[in-house]
Amino acid sequence: MSHLEVSPNVTLLKLDVLSAEDIAGAVEFVRIKTGGKLDYLVNNSGTGYTRPILDLDMKTAKYVFDVNVWAVVEITRAFVPLLIASKGSVVNISSVVAVTVTPYLGVYSASKAALTLLSETLRVELEPFGVSVITLMTGAVKSNQFANDPCPGLPDDSMYKPVEKQLESITDFDSFPRQTAAKYAKNVVSDVLGGETGKIWRGMGASVAWFGIPARASLGDRLPDFKKCVSVCVENNCAQGDSILPLNLRLTFWTCPSNCDYICQHVVTDRRLDRYPPMREPVVQYHGKWPFYRFLGMQEPFSVLFSAFNFLAHSRGLEQIRSSIPRDYPLRKYYILLGYLGLTSWTFSMIFHTRDYRLTERLDYFAAGASVLYGLYYAPIRVFRMDQRTPLKGTLLRLWTLLCLVLFICHVSYLTFWRWNYTYNMVANVIAGVLQNALWSYFSVTTYRKLKKPWVAWPGMIVAWVILAMSLELLDFPPIGRMIDAHSLWHLGTVGPTVWMYSFLVKDAQQDLAGQRLKA
Repeated sequence: MSHLEVSPNVTLLKLDVLSAEDIAGAVEFVRIKTGGKLDYLVNNSGTGYTRPILDLDMKTAKYVFDVNVWAVVEITRAFVPLLIASKGSVVNISSVVAVTVTPYLGVYSASKAALTLLSETLRVELEPFGVSVITLMTGAVKSNQFANDPCPGLPDDSMYKPVEKQLESITDFDSFPRQTAAKYAKNVVSDVLGGETGKIWRGMGASVAWFGIPARASLGDRLPDFKKCVSVCVENNCAQGDSILPLNLRLTFWTCPSNCDYICQHVVTDRRLDRYPPMREPVVQYHGKWPFYRFLGMQEPFSVLFSAFNFLAHSRGLEQIRSSIPRDYPLRKYYILLGYLGLTSWTFSMIFHTRDYRLTERLDYFAAGASVLYGLYYAPIRVFRMDQRTPLKGTLLRLWTLLCLVLFICHVSYLTFWRWNYTYNMVANVIAGVLQNALWSYFSVTTYRKLKKPWVAWPGMIVAWVILAMSLELLDFPPIGRMIDAHSLWHLGTVGPTVWMYSFLVKDAQQDLAGQRLKA
């Protein structure tokens, strides 16, 4: 940093982030120099440690946390009075490894995860005092960090000793594409001066981590052949970044490493299928998904196609509602909203099955949850005619609407801010689905007894169809031809019930209107 000494706007200070004396000296120097104010505090110091968790040297591991976590807390606490005086900003340099699983970087990743959570908590706690906090989720940037923190050799008794050479190649970060420090710094300065706050994602690959690298572990992820294949592929093909990929893959947000991951899934699957004697389970999952052949960049083309069929079914049903039910019919608005939620849900389903990222997954799950809950919402409105304008039913309708809104907000908030729980999400949707299925079955039985007309039994028959289609989700199997799996067939199985249900809603409304005219 000696080249900075010649700059009239730069003053260099010696600061060991683990030295209380150095920290106090730096604070006092800045206080005198600036009149007791500090506009920006950038916590950029850090250290790395590359070793399997079972081979950690605990003294070194604790040192990593001292530098990467506790030093940041100590320095920020020391400078806070100056920051409050100027309504300044704290910039904490974290890393995308805080949200991804990277073998052999467990301690470093854990320290950055801890820093990220502390930094975000500090943002909330300092906001009342006018101090903003930025957490920089940094991707790959050219620096001397890992040159200064080389991979230490493994202990002689390490179970990873046979793959020590591969470990060294994995941690050879010079072989990976990285953003220049100048470009990274320019983007960060723009963000900070622009008044940004909270998490900001900068550096090579940071946007991919923001979308969400799938974190679900599967047997395929742990196969040595798969890991080696991906490592070799990335090393040999990704030095120039993503420019080597065809345009259709780049348009669907494939990167060179993710393309290597896709290729190696099929290379390893082919090897396992060709092995003799045959393996009991040659096709295994990777990142929580079966290996699918993609089409035009789509990860699961048949799930996308069958989701599109459902989209068209809702579009057709919405048109039926609009053209066949008068505007003044009280239930029409509920059926219209049903159509729009269906269109939204299946749109996000198509996006999610095109490319599976954390963002697309959550949008798909939240939209599907809204659609299922709305099905439970409008079912009792029709079954018990809560739309009728009586004081009691009006009160019940308002309470029911409020309850469903609160349930959905709590559902989304739990998954977003507390815990992303697949089991809970499935159970919540199943409960909502079972309740509305029970209501429609009750409606079919009681109404058929009164009217003796076949069409009133349609909801009960639709319920039976949906239950049979849902069973496909329980009978998971490797994709046929690596294209069609149980989940895609479940999507296909819901097209018919959707078309049928809209036909019932139109028929039911027309029958209701005819009865009203007879009474008049």
